[in-house]
Amino acid sequence: MKTKILSFLLAVAVLFCVAACNGSPETRTSEGTGAPIVAEISSSDVSEQSNKEPEADDEDTYYSNVVYYAGEDIPTGGYIVTCTGTEDRMDVMVFAGSEDFEGYQNADKFTRGEHRKAVELYAWADFELEQDESAYIGLRDGYIILLDSGRCEFTKYDLSSSPTVYAGIYVAGEDIAAEKIDIKCTGEDLEATLFENKDDYREYHKMDRYTRGEESDAVEKYAKTTDYISTDESTYVALVDGMVLMVESGPGEYTADEGPVING
Repeated sequence: MKTKILSFLLAVAVLFCVAACNGSPETRTSEGTGAPIVAEISSSDVSEQSNKEPEADDEDTYYSNVVYYAGEDIPTGGYIVTCTGTEDRMDVMVFAGSEDFEGYQNADKFTRGEHRKAVELYAWADFELEQDESAYIGLRDGYIILLDSGRCEFTKYDLSSSPTVYAGIYVAGEDIAAEKIDIKCTGEDLEATLFENKDDYREYHKMDRYTRGEESDAVEKYAKTTDYISTDESTYVALVDGMVLMVESGPGEYTADEGPVING
């Protein structure tokens, strides 16, 4: 009798071991957020997820953690991103490569403050868009876009054929021509901040900017100039190759100008 019981228990143990070995591993998540830590995702998987549309009876569902890889899932170039659906506001985060993206994914993001700090440290650009708001993003090969808490549409955009500047990060010689320009605010207000180069902009972005005072300190330390303009007001900006122009709020209209330079 004892022999039969031992044989039965041994058989159960073997079956349990086989099932455990053949089962699927758990999906790892970043601490406190439930966001997947992305290691390797095929283009087909990402495209299938990104192109998914809500069912007719699921209009209030908004997607989180949708990832695009520039050069694989979406062509490189300039885009206007417009929020087409969100319960409050959606996050659009742009990372300059896989190393920055993985750093963000592995960072502590349990509280809003920790999440914002992770974005400051690792993102190249980030926008919080409400319904129907738009922002410009320039996508280089290898850039990664993370969309959270909303739906949006991408529209190919080339500043050389359009005079409108939206909120966004513009690199002179890449996203916008390196020349003197006159920017006129066509919205309620517009803030134009100029950085000498990408390194200064990245150092600015990495600073603690969560409160208004810290933002001002970061601008004072790293920006070359900054201007706040209201509706129908204008400002001149002298752009040289490699400079970074950060536009907030807006939109605005710009024209090449040979006049005096206020921001030079």
